[in-house]
Amino acid sequence: MNEFYELSRDVLILMSHKLQPKFQELGIYPGQEIFLNIIANNDGITAIELANLTNRKRSTITRALQSLEKNGYIKKEITSDKRKLPIYITEKGKKLNQDVLKTVQDIWTNLENIMTSEEKDIIINLLNKIKKNLKEELC
Repeated sequence: MNEFYELSRDVLILMSHKLQPKFQELGIYPGQEIFLNIIANNDGITAIELANLTNRKRSTITRALQSLEKNGYIKKEITSDKRKLPIYITEKGKKLNQDVLKTVQDIWTNLENIMTSEEKDIIINLLNKIKKNLKEELC
């Protein structure tokens, strides 16, 4: 295997393991925080738009939304077209989203503290280069 691939994968897995207990404490499953954050920043988004934006299967989106709605973090507005129900974040969801963002930010801040300014600049530049390349490949 490629060392870059293995290190990238390991970092993502370790980050997931670090976040999982906090997410469990907050009452969400890993992955739901992404949907919650997108809804918080795009009130009225539909499940179809959410699936397209996250490149996730419709069934994955449906299960996550059902759980978020059941727990009172989001609500769907009833419309005549059941396929295009707008989704809104609730006050409880806004609070959860803020808690999740703070948790993630705290972890990244701790990671940044082990690096010098130069190292952070190098990582940021490399990640931007990777992101740009991946975006260009998608287009």
